[in-house]
Amino acid sequence: MSGAVPGFVPGMLVDPDIGLFRADERVFTAMLDGWRAQMLARGLTTQTIKQRCQLLERFQRFTGEFPWQWRPADIDDFLGDLRSGDKPISLKTLRSYSNAVAMFCSYLTHP
Repeated sequence: MSGAVPGFVPGMLVDPDIGLFRADERVFTAMLDGWRAQMLARGLTTQTIKQRCQLLERFQRFTGEFPWQWRPADIDDFLGDLRSGDKPISLKTLRSYSNAVAMFCSYLTHP
């Protein structure tokens, strides 16, 4: 193929030295958007959806990691921190937070 550019495949970026700008954050945002759409389709209120997504963003900031890097100990540390602060969350809130993270992970891994 004369005139072909080495390493160039039309429509694909194949240079390993060039990455997508903030790809991890963009993928996480897309995951939340998909989960948001699924919850909306299930008839949940916009307030419930907003609170759950904010919680997942808060959890992500706490861990400094993205869902594909989360470990079971991360949720334990997160909830433990919320239970032991100056204004500890109630057990009801703890269960709600734990369930929201579990539902998100279930959504992500469901075939």
